[in-house]
Amino acid sequence: MLTARAVAVNGEVVTSAPVRMTAGDPPPALLLTGTEQPAADESVRERLEFLGFPVVAVPAAVATEADATGKALIVAPSTIASSDLGTKFRETPVPVLTWESFAFDDLGMAGAVGETWRADRVRMTGAAGPLAGGLTGEQVVYRGPNRVRWGVVPDGAELAATMPDDPALATLFGYPAGTPMLGTTAPAARVGLFLGDDGLDPDVVTPAALHLFDTAVRWAVKLPSQSPA
Repeated sequence: MLTARAVAVNGEVVTSAPVRMTAGDPPPALLLTGTEQPAADESVRERLEFLGFPVVAVPAAVATEADATGKALIVAPSTIASSDLGTKFRETPVPVLTWESFAFDDLGMAGAVGETWRADRVRMTGAAGPLAGGLTGEQVVYRGPNRVRWGVVPDGAELAATMPDDPALATLFGYPAGTPMLGTTAPAARVGLFLGDDGLDPDVVTPAALHLFDTAVRWAVKLPSQSPA
């Protein structure tokens, strides 16, 4: 993170807004996009770029497994149709982060899947590891009632958060590479997240939600986790 600092002759100091700089030539993230919520997809693109990833956006309807070649991460928001994701990247040896809960089962990440409407929070699990990003207890992730997506996951999943009133409904969970899932083994990290169709719109999500998104990305690509601001 860089800032510029100017000092006037009268001693007044002005500091610019911080700018995120990326060193070297990191591999890009593949962002699968839909057709209904371009602003939501753009909010995700901007956050990935903030985290240091160049982004290659491809409409989910025409994406193929070849699009994942050379990518650091595949991001599949809920703005895409679950049928456009399906099993397309189920066996791809590239980390996948998705909140299209109705594709969790196609990817072997969960059995029962769904979403809860008029919800604004998740509960971090007591035994949460790095995927919890240092958060505990109930975390408000929306600025107002929205939808929280979930899946019912097997014991081998790393469970970081659930619905507050039902610990069987996982709202943030992951599988390290080589971990048994449902009907397959994770060929690379897989992460399921609670987000809705607004993506990371700052008028919709809270700082806690942004922190959990950042943590999910970092966990998936094996970068060190960071403490909440």
